[in-house]
Amino acid sequence: MDNPAGFWEGWRAASCVPGCFCEAVRAESWVRQPANTLSSLAFVLVGLWALRQPSSPSPFRPYRPYFVLAALLIGLGSAFYHASLSFAGQFWDVLGMYLLAVLMLLYRLRPGRLFGVVYGLSVAGLALALWFWPDLRRWLFAATLLGAIGLELRHLGRHRPRLRPGLFLGGLALYALAFALWALDATGTLCNPQSWLQGHALWHVLGALAAATLLRYYTSERAPAQ
Repeated sequence: MDNPAGFWEGWRAASCVPGCFCEAVRAESWVRQPANTLSSLAFVLVGLWALRQPSSPSPFRPYRPYFVLAALLIGLGSAFYHASLSFAGQFWDVLGMYLLAVLMLLYRLRPGRLFGVVYGLSVAGLALALWFWPDLRRWLFAATLLGAIGLELRHLGRHRPRLRPGLFLGGLALYALAFALWALDATGTLCNPQSWLQGHALWHVLGALAAATLLRYYTSERAPAQ
């Protein structure tokens, strides 16, 4: 602990090394990208907020613990990732994103009593791919997320009276803006390495707000009339 510069040296490096986003790497610190690390905790705040929300009669109520777990893991995994720029940090960061995307996908597919089993097997399969073929991580996440969005838009078109479409579309808009900032940061188009204002950090904060909006959308849904 007396040598912060060498604290992460024995760890397997993340796939992005040596060019991990715009923020300059603080090689002399235990936290290699402080702005990106600190902003990751926005997801932890969303997870804690979700945990304290009162129960609602929404059909989503039994699935809220899955959302809480995903939000907390995204936040803690992302903070670990940017603090260490290690492969282990990358793994837990992306795994949290998989947890949320798979939840969105399966919630509308509704496997019923088998939800927990199907969810666990789906995440396990993605985790194995993430470990052995990490270069596929973004493609697999994008495919899962786009599938979930497509299913949700179809459900929204069929059951609009029971839903609040503005919340879902607002969440999509936030996520689209977050992704645009991620891309500008990743390509160096919008980049000041020494600044605390990082495009990737804004991606974290806006992504967390999008997740919170998604939870509000799900919990506002009214059950079908009997």
